[in-house]
Amino acid sequence: RDNDTVRIPFSVVTGNDLMLVRLETPKGVIHVNTTASSPLLEIRNNGFNPIVDAKVTCEIINNLNSRVYLDSLSVSLDTSESKLISFSPLEFDDLGDYYVNIINNWPLEHEPGYNDTIYTTYSTRFSQDLGISANLLPHNKDTLELNESLKPSIQVTNYGLDTMSNVRIAIALVNSAAIPVYLDTLSINQLNPNFLATLSSSII
Repeated sequence: RDNDTVRIPFSVVTGNDLMLVRLETPKGVIHVNTTASSPLLEIRNNGFNPIVDAKVTCEIINNLNSRVYLDSLSVSLDTSESKLISFSPLEFDDLGDYYVNIINNWPLEHEPGYNDTIYTTYSTRFSQDLGISANLLPHNKDTLELNESLKPSIQVTNYGLDTMSNVRIAIALVNSAAIPVYLDTLSINQLNPNFLATLSSSII
């Protein structure tokens, strides 16, 4: 019968447990020169003691392994309280990939664990950034036979955030005196972000 069984959920917690829940911002892909904004972090007091002046640090490293941002906050939370904390403003002026480290540096943490660190990434990109990612033909330092046919080819990649449309690319072959001996214009109707395309000139 229903009244013969009682199930009651309960949790086992420690006294001092500051939990780093998640980083709200920055994340994903961000336009270069986006207005500076503060990293936002959600934290929670998972313990049964109030938290007073616990230090939380935010460090950001770029893809050259150089630190570009460092800030620390002292946080206080009542039992079971959650809140968003805001670090100092972060600039998005430079193109690149970035690695965010959030660390709970509270020395009174009873059982340091996985919820005391957050590791995440974000990237900054231009809105429009089409690049020549490879020269396919002729090969670098290649030698051609006299009267041998050639079909100049390149590979282009859309590194930006916007779809590129109606793009024209000039291609030139120059001799050792830097005088053009062949000119052509290649075109592409549309190229989505993070996609590449191979373009070829006519056979010469």
